[in-house]
Amino acid sequence: MDLCFPSIANIIDWAKPFEWLDTEFQKITHNADQGLNRVDKLVKVSLKDQSQSGILLHIEIQCQKEVNFEKRIYLYNCRIYGRYEETLFGLVVYGDPDPDWQPSEYKKSLLKKTKVSLNLTQ
Repeated sequence: MDLCFPSIANIIDWAKPFEWLDTEFQKITHNADQGLNRVDKLVKVSLKDQSQSGILLHIEIQCQKEVNFEKRIYLYNCRIYGRYEETLFGLVVYGDPDPDWQPSEYKKSLLKKTKVSLNLTQ
């Protein structure tokens, strides 16, 4: 966390226990397209400032190009939020060898006026 997401790592209270929610995450995404090489983790952590009971981290290690990757992450995060209704950070570590493939956001225009957007960059 310190290496890839230092601003997030700095707000987490590492002295408090954290809760892995991988089993629940698999239930939420059970009908989504699941690849063999996919690494997804869902964990609840406490904050240093105790401003809320905790936050959820959806951590994804992405080591290959994927068509509609941004949409999948957006849908996963919607499902997670719908289940827990807690602050959620989607964290993606890109490990693929192509420096030109760096998805950053998901956008969908509705009726040419309304846009749905998810920013994948920190």
